[in-house]
Amino acid sequence: MIIAQKFPKFRFFRRLKTIGCGCLIIFILFIILAFIFGGLIIRKLISGTITQQTGIVQTNTDNNGQSFIDPKTGATTSLGINKIPDSFPKDFPVYPGSTITMSRTGSDTKSGGQNFWLTMVTNDGVEKVSTYYQSALVANAWSAVQASTTDNNGSSWVVSKGNLSGYLTVERNSNDKQTSIIVVLGEVSK
Repeated sequence: MIIAQKFPKFRFFRRLKTIGCGCLIIFILFIILAFIFGGLIIRKLISGTITQQTGIVQTNTDNNGQSFIDPKTGATTSLGINKIPDSFPKDFPVYPGSTITMSRTGSDTKSGGQNFWLTMVTNDGVEKVSTYYQSALVANAWSAVQASTTDNNGSSWVVSKGNLSGYLTVERNSNDKQTSIIVVLGEVSK
């Protein structure tokens, strides 16, 4: 204080330091608020752009994904992550201990039926997963015709039951650390 009284220029530096600290605090608060609200604003802008360009309306967004509807055709699509869709066939075998990495449901306006896309991963090898599905599909009364032979890289089946038809693929590329399981099903009119 004595130095500031004797030397007025030091008072200027003390005020400058106070103003600088205040500006720094305001800047940090601004950055925190930008992170919190920035994601929401960006999501709204993207959603608005998609609606404006395609006419597709987003109907729901939550932690389990997003739902969209085409107002012209009535077709719906739901995209979810880490969750089996509620309308997914309960009797289709899901590999025990697998992790859901992506799911999609939708409705087809031509057939009026639903379709599903489910992707899972597991640390188990292709042969173990393929053996599971060969028996689990039969046990759950799913018709399964093997479309390719089981080898170290994978297997595929054409599957059907009732009005559902699609395919199941189990694969692991040499660079992959996990086995991928892909299920695609759709309702077909009979």
